[in-house]
Amino acid sequence: MKIAQEGLPQAKKNTLFEEVFIEWFDQYKNTVKPSTAYTQLNMINKHILPAFKNLRIDKITTAYCQKQANNWFKTYKKYHNEVNP
Repeated sequence: MKIAQEGLPQAKKNTLFEEVFIEWFDQYKNTVKPSTAYTQLNMINKHILPAFKNLRIDKITTAYCQKQANNWFKTYKKYHNEVNP
């Protein structure tokens, strides 16, 4: 609700993706069932954070995001393969 009410905070130039994720997830987990939050956190910890957590927000490009999405697609062609490895 904080973000919905106040908008996104202005990121410092050296803000890491992980910092933004932590702030976002603290808000997100209050809007979904605990089981959904748990599932999403596991997926994020397994895939998103290894690829993004140490990157500065201002250095994340569309090309980098697309490269990661392509890598995930090659590995997990079906959602079923992801949730039931």
